[in-house]
Amino acid sequence: MDCDNDVFWTARQSDTASYWVRLVFKQDFAIYQVHGQCLHYYFTNYYHTGTDKIELLWSYKSDCLLNMDFMSQTHNIKKVPKHGDAFSEYQLLNDSVITVKYNFPEWTNEVNKIAKDSIFPKYFYLENESK
Repeated sequence: MDCDNDVFWTARQSDTASYWVRLVFKQDFAIYQVHGQCLHYYFTNYYHTGTDKIELLWSYKSDCLLNMDFMSQTHNIKKVPKHGDAFSEYQLLNDSVITVKYNFPEWTNEVNKIAKDSIFPKYFYLENESK
C-alpha cells in the first residue's frame, strides 16, 4: 500500500484486539485494512447529497494471509451483501471522525461477534500522524 500521501482512518479497538482496522480512500476505491497482512479493496461511489458521502460497494478483492472465511458466509441471515451491493455509507461527522451506516446491520453485527472484534465499526477516526 502506497502510504506516503494517504490519510488513514482507524477504528478504536482494544489493545488485545486480533485485528487492526484501518481505512484509506483512493480515487475510485477504498483499501480496508483488517490486519497488517490483510487488505481488502472495495469499489466506491462518491456523491453529493447536501453532504458529501462515500458509498462502499461489496466488491472486494482480497490480499490477505488470514483465514477470514466468515466474511463470505451468510451465518443464517437472510439479508447479506452480494457482489455489487451498496454495503455501507461513510460520512464526515467532523474533521476527524467518519460515521458509518451499514446496509446489512444484522450480518455485520454477526461478523463482529464471530471475529470477537469490530471488523465493521460504526466510527472511524483520523489517524494521528505523530504515532
